[in-house]
Amino acid sequence: MTMPYAESEKHATIVRQAKVAQLRLAGVTSQTRIAEILLVNQSTISDDFKAIDAFWRERAQQDIAAAKGLDVERCERLIAACWGEAMKGHIPSVKMVIEVMGRRAKLLGLDAPVTVNFVQDEARRLAAEFGLNISEIMAEAQRIVTMPAPALALSPSSGIGAAMSEFE
Repeated sequence: MTMPYAESEKHATIVRQAKVAQLRLAGVTSQTRIAEILLVNQSTISDDFKAIDAFWRERAQQDIAAAKGLDVERCERLIAACWGEAMKGHIPSVKMVIEVMGRRAKLLGLDAPVTVNFVQDEARRLAAEFGLNISEIMAEAQRIVTMPAPALALSPSSGIGAAMSEFE
């Protein structure tokens, strides 16, 4: 029994993207060259690059989250191990607990962010240089910063993600 056309096209795309990823990992970075090797248009390879990059970004975010989780757990264990002596006033243990708690706070983002006014300084410079209104520059910067990020099209469990797991 043959696959329906849509499924066979999806399968062909996944297989091609896996080959594109293999070639990139092997050091072939030219979209034109990859298109020649795989006998497809360069625009197809460009789309494949975008899909693969999105997959790799998502995968990296998951790896970072897992590493943070592991480090937080290690911090918790270190704090627990030193806590008894720290509560008895053992100065090296107190210092260790404070240091590890600081590291844990950084990992979890508990500390207030450090603010830097270089944006306003740069906006003032641009306004003076180009004769612009500083309020309009700041409003545009705020609009850009608060724009929603584009949604990632792929997840590790579908499409190229599933195919890529075969090459790990």
